[in-house]
Amino acid sequence: MRTYLIPTDFSSSSVAAARYASVLSKQTGVTKIILLHAYYVSAFENVLPSTDYIQISPYDIEETSRLKIIELNDIKAELMRIVNEGVEIQVQLSRLPLLRAILETEEENKIDLLILSSNNNSHEDSQVSRNIIKISKVSLAPVLVIPEKAVAAPLKKVVLACDFKKVTEAIPQQQFKKIWSTLNAELLVVNVDPKGLHSKQDAKMLAEEFALSEMLKEYNPQYFFINHTDTIQGILDFAVDNQAQIIISLPKKYSFFQSFLHGSFAGTLTIKSTLPVLLLK
Repeated sequence: MRTYLIPTDFSSSSVAAARYASVLSKQTGVTKIILLHAYYVSAFENVLPSTDYIQISPYDIEETSRLKIIELNDIKAELMRIVNEGVEIQVQLSRLPLLRAILETEEENKIDLLILSSNNNSHEDSQVSRNIIKISKVSLAPVLVIPEKAVAAPLKKVVLACDFKKVTEAIPQQQFKKIWSTLNAELLVVNVDPKGLHSKQDAKMLAEEFALSEMLKEYNPQYFFINHTDTIQGILDFAVDNQAQIIISLPKKYSFFQSFLHGSFAGTLTIKSTLPVLLLK
């Protein structure tokens, strides 16, 4: 990976995600990081008064933009102390809505990884966190979601969550190979198998297992089949128990990803907020 795109809304979670990405950049050979803040200004804002009956002037808009650039540069200065020497950090302020700003930036630059922050355990409002699913669906690049409390550390173990259904269609091989070429980590492939199809030597299951082993053999993965009534919780428990640093998800309709982000985080399920999730496209 060479270029990261990090949308920030200046929330604590988005700044934490930027710090995490900066640490990860040292392992993945990144040469450029784009810090993007989308500050949408409607064409009517300086014509019609707001709900508080305050009319926004062009000067107000420009002054707000100036202050936002200062905030972006403050984050940049912090990240520059983390990344490897020679890494370029570019700040970018867009007047477009967030999704359009991200897409436009991806179209104008060769983005290898889009970094999104998640603050589902926090009461702090975050534009990025609120739009994770929408952004992930339209992004041209793979998406890495960083929970606010994720601990940045070198990736040594990576969990690939796979349902062993149409694996040749589910795994984008070129993208997976490109990402994996920058890592020196163990690959743990996990399947939640409450029906015991693997142990029963189910014919369809065996065919999918064989296809997957052929696709991933150059990465020397280890395979695990676990019995858990809750697929998502089973995967997350497995990742933590095996001291993995990240989960790679291959959802066909974003079901795993969406559940991960919008499921219950109360009580024992707060574990869901501790591990980053990489969504390949």
